Amino acid sequence: MIDAKSARPARLTREESKERTRETLVATASQLFLRAGYQGATLDAIAAEAGFTKGAVYWHFRNKEALFLELLQRQLQGQIRELDGFLARANHDPRVLAVELPAWVDALDEQDIPLLALELMFETRRNPAFAQSFTAVIERHQAALTSALAGYFALTGKTPPMPVDVLARTIVAMTSGLALAREARGDRKVASSGQIIRILLDLPPGG
Repeated sequence: MIDAKSARPARLTREESKERTRETLVATASQLFLRAGYQGATLDAIAAEAGFTKGAVYWHFRNKEALFLELLQRQLQGQIRELDGFLARANHDPRVLAVELPAWVDALDEQDIPLLALELMFETRRNPAFAQSFTAVIERHQAALTSALAGYFALTGKTPPMPVDVLARTIVAMTSGLALAREARGDRKVASSGQIIRILLDLPPGG
């Protein structure tokens, strides 16, 4: 016979509860930012949709900029983890690159974060302190991408079309700029990020 007490789900510790609240806020904010844009997504709306008070948001995040920066950093770190992961697997099986790298490149065009990041860049003009934090996130991403690209060219024996640090910065800047042209302005004659990155990395054209 099952003891009723043992069948109950274990109570979360205080730290686990705080972490769950934070994750819920981040997930809710991500959806709201995508639907309403950075300016349209207020902390009141994020708190209400997540089922918490506005005070709970401020407990975890200093302001809306800090919340968005965490979202941005998580997505950028996820990109690099994926890239590093299949580069590591390609050390044992080079065929991995033929499948996983093109898919990773093409997936960059499906992400909405570049447009939101562009919107957030306008905030940096009004808030020097925030500009410093935003720049730090982007520079960490560029450094991680530089390292991953160096690994790619070393693994494949291909010659990079420019210094890898310049290539990394170019890819980051280009991704946002092309997203603006294609999505915000509706200019479908502009090449996608994936198409250009395939050329820069000497990959076959997409299907």
